Amino acid sequence: MKPQFKLILILFLLSLSIQAQKEKVYKEVFPVDKNATVVLDLENTTVRIDASTDGKVHFDYSIEFDNYSKKEKQKITDEISISAISKNNTVTLKTSSITKVNSTSYTLSRNYSLEGNLFKLRGLSKDIKKKSKEDVVKSIKNFKARELTLLGNRLKVKDENGKLMNLRKGNVKIMRSQFVIKVPPFVKLNIIGNESQITFGDDFRNELNLNLDGGYVKANALVNPQNTIKVEKASSFDAVGIYGGHFTLNNVSKGHIGSMENVTLASEFSKLEIGEVAKGNSIKDFNSELLLYNFSDDFKHLEILSEYSKINLFSPENNFSLSTYGHNTVHYIEGTKVVIQPSKSGKKSKMLEQKPDESKDVSGEIYIDIVHGIIRYAEDTIKLEN
Repeated sequence: MKPQFKLILILFLLSLSIQAQKEKVYKEVFPVDKNATVVLDLENTTVRIDASTDGKVHFDYSIEFDNYSKKEKQKITDEISISAISKNNTVTLKTSSITKVNSTSYTLSRNYSLEGNLFKLRGLSKDIKKKSKEDVVKSIKNFKARELTLLGNRLKVKDENGKLMNLRKGNVKIMRSQFVIKVPPFVKLNIIGNESQITFGDDFRNELNLNLDGGYVKANALVNPQNTIKVEKASSFDAVGIYGGHFTLNNVSKGHIGSMENVTLASEFSKLEIGEVAKGNSIKDFNSELLLYNFSDDFKHLEILSEYSKINLFSPENNFSLSTYGHNTVHYIEGTKVVIQPSKSGKKSKMLEQKPDESKDVSGEIYIDIVHGIIRYAEDTIKLEN
């Protein structure tokens, strides 16, 4: 099935009211104290993590099936392995599945295929326009099918004999994973994930150690100075806010961060959009594309150390300074191209400096150390070369 047809199918099915059959996979509750640690070992699993209000750790895992036979449902649940133990003040949950269990999966029944041309993609602009922090947050909360526009309701399916028929709920099998984990606000949470989809439903203030290889992370606010988060080979990392801690984002296809404060961010081979940079941040990057849209009134100091990076920067609204240091870098300043040639010795030097108005309060300074890179800088719109 073509990817665009899959997205059309998802949008079509969202409007259907279907009576699903729910199968319980696992349910358990563990009492803990303030010195406890919770460890989640996840593989091919989708989870939602919420706050517990009764001082206990809750695991509640079920799957809803539409149009699956009893045998098909049994096969899927049999392929899930899950267990939890409490020992030495540590609650450890280990779960895996032979096949990946997504939050929602759609499969055409029998040997159907999709027919039709009920989609169009919005034209991609060659310019990068400045977004507000609220725009970035909105894109995080409304991530489903952002670029699709439906043209009608004539989507059809073709059976194995080539006969066309209207798409009905009976033509499609739907599986919804509902795995909710609730942890008290006083425990430390360690997560090891492989090809897993992790959502934090509330502002999460626990100390969090997260290591995810494949999948995605979606969160509201992650708030703790002790947080250590590493996400690699992920389809997305979306957080309304990250406040404190060290974040490593490598090979993240799409990253959206509403705001960041007191964060050390390391990234490689990723595309990251940041709605607002507040105070106390530093970024170290290799070969990523970074879009920094806004700065708080008192962001103080932002340092970016980078190599082979594309840095897209929009001018802070308040008084600030900007300096770039390095070599072999192209600057685009409000449409003007400035090429800094490679240094034969490899020695770095000051490339560009914009001083603040000393008669006014300074909101902060931006310092970029870069080699073999591109810096684009504008007030509202960054023009891209053809």
